[in-house]
Amino acid sequence: MNNRLKVLLNWQPRKTNKLIEKIYELIKVQLTDIRRSLYGTGNYMLNAKFSRSKINKLSWSSKSEEEKHDIFMTFMMKSHLKFTTAVTSLDGMYTVLNAQNWQEKPNQKTRCRATRTRRKN
Repeated sequence: MNNRLKVLLNWQPRKTNKLIEKIYELIKVQLTDIRRSLYGTGNYMLNAKFSRSKINKLSWSSKSEEEKHDIFMTFMMKSHLKFTTAVTSLDGMYTVLNAQNWQEKPNQKTRCRATRTRRKN
């Protein structure tokens, strides 16, 4: 993803709003590829546990845009990408998912403040 983003930006630093627009475009392409995987085309293939969500290409093309959107959203909710909270920008163009909880590095341990850190002699 880092390489795709740098190629999209021609390896030049950009202002924050331009960077966000390019990331948004990149995410739209990824979501389109995921949507294509539902009917068997595109860059991705469905995993075996999601094979029930696969739809015949002919039946996909016969559905309306609302039905396609509903099928895709149902698939996204069934997958591990289920999120409960989101924050939408004031103009309604962008939606960002909230972090459920603070993440820690794997195997990271906390210790008491009074714990000695030096070796005993």
